Amino acid sequence: DHRQRHLLGPHGGASTAWKDDVASTASTMISAQALENNEKINFPNRRTFQEAFNNGDFCTTKNFAQANICKLMKAARAKCTAHFTTSIVRGAGCNWMVCLAIWLQMIATEPISKFIMIWLPIELFISSGFDHLVVNEFLIPGGIIVGGKFLDSRINWGNAFWFNFIPVTIGSIVGAWFLVIPFWFVNKDGFWKRQEREAAAKAAKEEKVVEA
Repeated sequence: DHRQRHLLGPHGGASTAWKDDVASTASTMISAQALENNEKINFPNRRTFQEAFNNGDFCTTKNFAQANICKLMKAARAKCTAHFTTSIVRGAGCNWMVCLAIWLQMIATEPISKFIMIWLPIELFISSGFDHLVVNEFLIPGGIIVGGKFLDSRINWGNAFWFNFIPVTIGSIVGAWFLVIPFWFVNKDGFWKRQEREAAAKAAKEEKVVEA
């Protein structure tokens, strides 16, 4: 028909205009789907971006709040401004869940069961908003490096250590002990009996060596 002849070139191949139209449509679809956040923070040059960024309200205007750079700075701000005690509690809850994941996978026997036992506590501490020191060592420096001080002057190395790294470390130690100490008291009798058996076996082995 007329439409088919229009799309085909003189030798039966696709016309150049049709190919260009398809390529343009595909390019638009790819950029809209794969570069979603990138399109929300598009500036013609670096100077224009710096002027907009240094105003201090960059992450609250237009669609910039959804940009990855703003998400990173907001995460760093939340961690650099948290109360010292709050960070201790969050660190304790995080490491308690991590230790629980390790012990649950030790109890499980099949590989899929081990995977589930590891995944559940970790998913719980992430969804609960607990603080993991290693994760924070990426988020906070990342927020500082990309210019978090322009969003909030409290995003700095001093607050990172005092309000997060130090208390979260203390909380991690506390959280581990809250899980280890009850386990110790429940199983201490079996532990001491095992020590006695090993000591008796070692003594018997030494006696045999002496007799020989």
